Amino acid sequence: MCQLLGYPYGRHIYSDELIYRTGTLLLNVPVVMVGCAPKTSPGSGRRLLGRDKESGVVAGEGGSSLVPGNRRQLGIPPTGYIDTAPDAPYECQVKSGLCDRAGPLVALECSPWGSGNIRLASGAEYSWLWSRVFKRLEPNLCNDTTPGSSRCTYARVEVEVPAPGGGNGAVWAPLCAPPPNVSAFNLANLACRQALGLTPTTSVRYMPGHWTFDIPQGPVTTDGHFDPSKYAAWANIMGGDPWSVLAVQDLPLNVTSSPCAGGQLFAMVCSQVMR
Repeated sequence: MCQLLGYPYGRHIYSDELIYRTGTLLLNVPVVMVGCAPKTSPGSGRRLLGRDKESGVVAGEGGSSLVPGNRRQLGIPPTGYIDTAPDAPYECQVKSGLCDRAGPLVALECSPWGSGNIRLASGAEYSWLWSRVFKRLEPNLCNDTTPGSSRCTYARVEVEVPAPGGGNGAVWAPLCAPPPNVSAFNLANLACRQALGLTPTTSVRYMPGHWTFDIPQGPVTTDGHFDPSKYAAWANIMGGDPWSVLAVQDLPLNVTSSPCAGGQLFAMVCSQVMR
């Protein structure tokens, strides 16, 4: 459904003010999704026969209608197609439903950002403990060489954001450490869910961890070290609640061309717990 609206990512949302309707917001005819299928060719949208303005449901094939009181031909199911733009990638069929028109109904939250717009970057990877693969920060960010130490087994968080200064396109930007009014733990949860493609209500168990590291000062000339000069953008979180959004990019961000104002990067680990 979010793709029909022009968004690549989406999730169910369960707030009462959205899933229940009262008074003038009541739908004439609740509908049930039958299914969606890719259009056979671009612009091959169906020519629909009518629309009920209150319910948002279109007339079904053969001229049948889902509006109560209207007559339809016997033997033709009360179905219809969602009226979408001609260039929408799918066409979706619905039918009249028996659910309470006051709700609960389905509500969606759509976002242009998802798992393809975040990455956990590191200087190297190594195997340890039953051949599990761990990421390790660049030595000029963390250089703890104590055997068995996990102090440096973090990855920098990078997010895809609009180019700073009104530039064209999107660029990858290191994520700066959050300000005191934004929970670093909740931010790690959000970034982990986004990277794994999960929703806040997922039953999949995952385990985030987080830390901050100082950005190196001065020129970096050693191979394998983190070099701030290679980045054209930096993502500074200005506030917001990580639990209330679908992606890091949905938080209030200030994308700058200079390194993080606080001088620190946000780094984390993200593990999916297997049963």
